[in-house]
Amino acid sequence: MPDHEWRQAITAVGSGCIAALSVERYLAGNNLLIEFLQPQREEVKKELTDRDVQEGFDITLTKNRGQYALRKVYHESPRLMCAIHCTNMCSM
Repeated sequence: MPDHEWRQAITAVGSGCIAALSVERYLAGNNLLIEFLQPQREEVKKELTDRDVQEGFDITLTKNRGQYALRKVYHESPRLMCAIHCTNMCSM
């Protein structure tokens, strides 16, 4: 890796992934891995509020932006979510 500053971090992340995959393989190979599946639930259809329209938010979409959308999905949806946080300081 040409960037010496990040080499150790990248190596550590890779080692962590290898360890996690090895543990998963060991547990599965010894019948110790128990998979938990949440029961399927039908999402309740909600009407869009004026604020939803103003913020450009739609809970049925897989991608939404902004703090308002993050709060709405967190509190009103049973789906898993991934939040990507980026500020104007990221490039510094």
